[in-house]
Amino acid sequence: MADSCRIINARLLQQDREIQGAEVIVDQGIITSIGPPNASTETPPLPTVDLAGQWLAAAPIEIHIHGAGTFGFETDTPDILENGVRFLLDRGIGWVMPTLAFSEPPLRRIAAELDAKPWLRRFVPGIYLEGPFINPKKRGGIQPEMIEPPNPERLEQILEMGRGHVRMMTFAPEIPGTAQLVPILRRHGVIPCLGHSLASAAESVAALDGGPFNTTHLFNAMSGLSHKDIGMAALPFLEKEVYFELNGDRVHVTPEMLQLCSTTLSPARRILITDAVISAGLNYGNYHYFGHTVESGTNGVRYTQSGTLIGSNRLIFDVIRNMQALTSEPLFQLWNSVTTVPSELLQLPEIGAIQLNQPARMVAFDNDFRVTHKWGFV
Repeated sequence: MADSCRIINARLLQQDREIQGAEVIVDQGIITSIGPPNASTETPPLPTVDLAGQWLAAAPIEIHIHGAGTFGFETDTPDILENGVRFLLDRGIGWVMPTLAFSEPPLRRIAAELDAKPWLRRFVPGIYLEGPFINPKKRGGIQPEMIEPPNPERLEQILEMGRGHVRMMTFAPEIPGTAQLVPILRRHGVIPCLGHSLASAAESVAALDGGPFNTTHLFNAMSGLSHKDIGMAALPFLEKEVYFELNGDRVHVTPEMLQLCSTTLSPARRILITDAVISAGLNYGNYHYFGHTVESGTNGVRYTQSGTLIGSNRLIFDVIRNMQALTSEPLFQLWNSVTTVPSELLQLPEIGAIQLNQPARMVAFDNDFRVTHKWGFV
């Protein structure tokens, strides 16, 4: 859309409410007015975009995504990050955290591409690493050769490979030696994430150091939750300040558990994710991932030979649609889980919100979550 325009008749999603019939003014890419109809007195008159009651919101953040549109961020292919990000931008996703099961070549390549293409850094807040310091018994779709024992010197090497772009890292706190990792991660500005783990609830709580912590894809690839044995999955129920990722594709987590989380866990710390892989946004069928054939269908994306679930074929608009259908939460609260909450975790308040005097990166969409307009995507 044009860098300057007057948007009218919008159902505007803000952090704490929905505003019906809202008007938003964008002048040379900057939001200069947010309010009720005819609230602005812009001069000269700007082109008008009449949304006719469609939703207007800050563009969402895909904080945990391995790829989409045949573009797998872990594949050693030139320009893979650019191609994957462009695919997602075309679909109204405003920020992308390329997520990698740790391997040196993809990490070096993604970091180098971010250095070489400054425009990408406008849309990529950083790199998310799953591993290598995880429990092999909870590796999920991560290949065995990608797992290493915790080692502070090795962590420093990995972060150096990332050239300052690594922002999140998943590790298993029950593995001996992981306690030494958190101070190093903090020093480098990397958010510690707990997951791919058999840790007990007590071991999970003991790993916390008072700073921001994240739980990687809650319930998936971690010790579970029962009335007699509570594992890592209990962490956000016990520690309300811990951020947690929740996959709303209805495959990784059952609809009933998604509903339970909606009524019992704090939306202020919930980050909705897809954990999408190469087939996301495409038709069902067979694809190749990590040298293996994978099948993408109604039951997610799985290794054909073993049936192991490795990721989702959904994108974040699909997840929001699912959560709206399953819960009684207002849409603005669900939308926070893909905008303001991840931006708070990343400590990037300038992204994920429609704010006065800030650059506009917004999407308009209908009740079926089909994107109709975009601003700030160039």
